[in-house]
Amino acid sequence: MNLYSACAFASSLLLFACSSTGAEHSLPAESGPTGPQFYRVTGNGATAYLFGTVHLHDERTQKLPVAVDAAFKGSDSLYVEISPSPEERAEMRQAILLPEGTTLDQVVGDVTWKRMGDRYELSGQPRADLNDVKSMAPWVVMSEIPYLESRANNKPVLDVDFGRRARADDKPVRKLESVNEHLSLFTDMSLDEQATWFVSLLDKLDEYDVEGRSMTEETLAAWSSGEPARLYGLLDQILYPDMEDREGKEAKLLWIRNEKFAERLDRAMSESPDEVAFVAIGAMHLPTPPGVNAATEVDVPKPRRLGLADLMRSRGYNVVRLDAETGIGAGE
Repeated sequence: MNLYSACAFASSLLLFACSSTGAEHSLPAESGPTGPQFYRVTGNGATAYLFGTVHLHDERTQKLPVAVDAAFKGSDSLYVEISPSPEERAEMRQAILLPEGTTLDQVVGDVTWKRMGDRYELSGQPRADLNDVKSMAPWVVMSEIPYLESRANNKPVLDVDFGRRARADDKPVRKLESVNEHLSLFTDMSLDEQATWFVSLLDKLDEYDVEGRSMTEETLAAWSSGEPARLYGLLDQILYPDMEDREGKEAKLLWIRNEKFAERLDRAMSESPDEVAFVAIGAMHLPTPPGVNAATEVDVPKPRRLGLADLMRSRGYNVVRLDAETGIGAGE
């Protein structure tokens, strides 16, 4: 497991969703364009493109939609959730490890450890490979277990690939949150909480096996469709019913971070109005949940249950969802 993959768990996790999907989305811009979440943000002479990523490798993620690829090539800078310095990478390596003298099998118990090994074998990987993660915290390994078949090839995932391409083109890569902010989403959880969450995940994966379903395939399908209802329909089924303080965790994972991302992107666009920015972050950050009326939600106390697209609208920008292939927006 590579370092970035481990510490980008929040990005992949947020491809699941955590809200009701019963009502129609309130924004007309969401009804026309198709494909992964993709927006153009303009205002005060500045332009940014928002693209929702997924932290999985698949043929669908390796061939970018035409308009998305063109926007990235034409941009002057890349914004991602985290872009750690060498010093921060050292902090990340430390954060993903269990306390010295503690191993993952001790934390989760013999039964759960065996179930984890079963998962490795089901994905075609040797059970012995599980020994490679014995020193890692449960939240880190949870990012791998549902997607072992996708991660086994160790090929670059979308956000990592964007960073690689940007650096090859001497395009600056900037971050929207610090490494400590990113890691605190999970390092603030006790080991007991993480172990309980892990068991719930394994239970859900067992249910998927019985039903002939694939968490990897459903996640990729939701991402490639770009439909908010499909994106927000997944986490509700998988993890959140088994987590205490659902509302608080939802706010910490999504809404508080979205407010922070909007503030920092607004500042960046104001300070560099001649620069075209390309923003690549987890797809769950971009749309507002179905059933939430953005026009009224904007007036409630922060953090509001709004996607980054609507938060940028609330700051006075013109935001249009674009078709990922044609680059044409709703009403254009």
